[in-house]
Amino acid sequence: NKGIIKNCAVDVTIDNATISRDLTAAQYTGGIAGINEESGSIINCSVFGKVSGLKYTGGITGQNKGSIVGCNNDAEVNTDVKDKKIKLREIKERDGLKKLVSANKVYASENTGGIAGTNDGYIIDCNNTGSVGTKDNGYNVGGIAGRSNGYISGCNNMGRVRGSNNIGGVAGQLEPCISISYGKDILEKPREDIDE
Repeated sequence: NKGIIKNCAVDVTIDNATISRDLTAAQYTGGIAGINEESGSIINCSVFGKVSGLKYTGGITGQNKGSIVGCNNDAEVNTDVKDKKIKLREIKERDGLKKLVSANKVYASENTGGIAGTNDGYIIDCNNTGSVGTKDNGYNVGGIAGRSNGYISGCNNMGRVRGSNNIGGVAGQLEPCISISYGKDILEKPREDIDE
């Protein structure tokens, strides 16, 4: 989305978590948009049903770089993504190496949020009431954003949030972005003071 999406409601099941050799189809999954670009705005939209993906999955958008305002998510987000585990008793001598190698392919979800999987923009006055994540699976799982270094204000999460690492009611992982700009080189100021 690079434009404006306003006053819409979606009641559908979106499932991009089909595991295949090519996992690129399982990224950037959202009930309204996969990616909301810097110029994009999603306003007063609601999502119901179920949204599933592996990376960057959100009830409204998988990745937010723009603004999301006044949106509501009641959909379940990544509530049935399974971790591919292998038990020792399942390994037979004949095919043991093959099973051990396939066990390295862990399909844990990452960056899962009730509103946005990852937020680099603005999320304002949004609500999540849907369940987010599954027990013991996934990291960076949050009721509003799975991972955020953007701005979140006036949002509420009333849904259940579960995962295995970096789990939060609002944001699973908050990465503050600090930018410092100097009008002059740091060394120029003391030199000017000495010259005076």
